[in-house]
Amino acid sequence: HHHRLRRLEGRARGHRHGEQDNGRVPQQRPHAPGARPPQDRGRMPGVHRRRQGLRSHLNLFTRGIRPRPSFFRLLSVAQLVQRSTPSPHRGIPGPMPFGEFASRLGAGGSDGPADMCTLFDEYAAVGGIPKAVDAWAETRDIASVDGVLSGILDDLMESITDERGEAFATKCMGILRSIPRQLSGNNRKFMYGSVSSGLRLRDLRGPLDALEGSGATVEIPIFSKGSRAGSILLCSDTGLMRLLAGTSAGSEPESLLDAMTVSAVLLEMRRVHPELACWRSGNRAEAFTIDGMDGSTVAVQIEPRSRAYARSLRGYLENHPGDGGVIVSPDPVDIPGISWVPPWEASSIRRGLR
Repeated sequence: HHHRLRRLEGRARGHRHGEQDNGRVPQQRPHAPGARPPQDRGRMPGVHRRRQGLRSHLNLFTRGIRPRPSFFRLLSVAQLVQRSTPSPHRGIPGPMPFGEFASRLGAGGSDGPADMCTLFDEYAAVGGIPKAVDAWAETRDIASVDGVLSGILDDLMESITDERGEAFATKCMGILRSIPRQLSGNNRKFMYGSVSSGLRLRDLRGPLDALEGSGATVEIPIFSKGSRAGSILLCSDTGLMRLLAGTSAGSEPESLLDAMTVSAVLLEMRRVHPELACWRSGNRAEAFTIDGMDGSTVAVQIEPRSRAYARSLRGYLENHPGDGGVIVSPDPVDIPGISWVPPWEASSIRRGLR
């Protein structure tokens, strides 16, 4: 047994069976680029050590079996980064917040609540893309705003088509067009099948990442019973959302107007609170959570119209005693233990708590 083991070890070093060591340096068989050296092959992940044991390792050396070069080992680091990172697209210009929009239009803090409410409705319809805001300030014509937004959207789709292909760009446009429809319904959760029948997350993960990377969409996570339960997908600009809905100016249905107002409030909050998330209990109770000034959590219920029942907010506060509660609505709300903040002050919710 001792001599047999010596012969096997000699074969592993490159000797032929029965050949004596006459002082020559054993000739090493070249191995493929990127493969492990022969002395390291016994630790390869592909070798099942538990089943095969020492004899299988020696047989590998004896036969001269070497691992096939891995595809990823042959790629340089730069090539891997290039393959894993999508090419940058001509993205959506960063929309301005409501305060800057009001300044562009010459409005100030001395305006009354009615004027600010009207101005916020204009902001939700026009959006915050600088060129679109300039067109609105100069002409007060929504058609000129739509012309600017259409050009920006066409540039984005052309860039994605050039980089990723027409089929990929078609999925991206399908996602964008589904956002107004999904946000206008009772359930704001993004449904993949609403883009096109039969599509799933694996089919849309690439387009979703591309749209978020280009600044066209914003994703808000949904949590239910302590675990992730999907997400709400927003257009990064409410003017683009109105354009994608395909309705003419002035004829938007009430559900779309509500969705635009809610989106504008959420985008204002997201600029200040990147930790913004959605809490859900069932299909209807919904509140948005942000971090408070003292380390606690603040729950926000958004009511785009004057009515405010605070059902969702009360449900959250019952399950999370000690957290703060805020209702965002156009008209003041007087509910014990719950603060009111108007939509145009959504970015300063934490300072408005009482």
